[in-house]
Amino acid sequence: MNRTEINRLVNDLLMITPCKSNRSTEKFEEAVRKLMSVSYQHFGHKGVRKVEEALLFAAEKHQGEYRECENAPYILHPISTALNLFKLGVFDKKCTIASVLHDVHEDEGVAIREITKKFGRDIAQIVHLVSKKHKGEFINHKNGGFWKNLKKHRNLNNRWRAIIIKFADRIHNISTFGNMEEKRLFRKVKETLDQFKELGESLNKAIQSLHKQGIIKDDSLLTLAWRASNRLHHELAPYRNKYEQYISKL
Repeated sequence: MNRTEINRLVNDLLMITPCKSNRSTEKFEEAVRKLMSVSYQHFGHKGVRKVEEALLFAAEKHQGEYRECENAPYILHPISTALNLFKLGVFDKKCTIASVLHDVHEDEGVAIREITKKFGRDIAQIVHLVSKKHKGEFINHKNGGFWKNLKKHRNLNNRWRAIIIKFADRIHNISTFGNMEEKRLFRKVKETLDQFKELGESLNKAIQSLHKQGIIKDDSLLTLAWRASNRLHHELAPYRNKYEQYISKL
């Protein structure tokens, strides 16, 4: 994908989801360029077209939505989630596409069958696995059902992808914790501490099993759970300290 094509994509996205400031426009353009250039490098021409298709699809579904703490359109969050995967050393086409789409079912009510039709069964299943809500209503949430399903899903190929997307998603979300009111902040910190240790263990078990079977051939993924957990806790550290101080006073 050449520079002219990327520029055209950036312009198309800004037509769908305009930014609210020059600074946010610059940040948005930089993120799109990085996503597409790395995708082309690792997935080739055909693969990068599927990433482009997912990006335009998600932008249209999130049209008019903005993150509470940013002047950039909501679509910047899924893009940032995909870029976090790259930072963790995950250059997997299905992961990248699913990360771009990861909130369209939960936040915008896009049916899983529509995602299946456009992007295939695996992508749709990964999106479903990372979705805690549908049209604002919690799904599979009784007795921690969402987290249990994510940790124990039988399809190991889709489980490890869904879990690492959840890590990348939470890492980006932590960057907005400073703008949260205290009660919500502490709830998110507690959830992160309660759930992501076991998520990391499940991620590691899935990857180790798939590697032994010869399905995963990239040896660098054997340490992915460790890298993801370290990065998560590094980003969480200042908020964890606040949370622990709050708990100690109760």
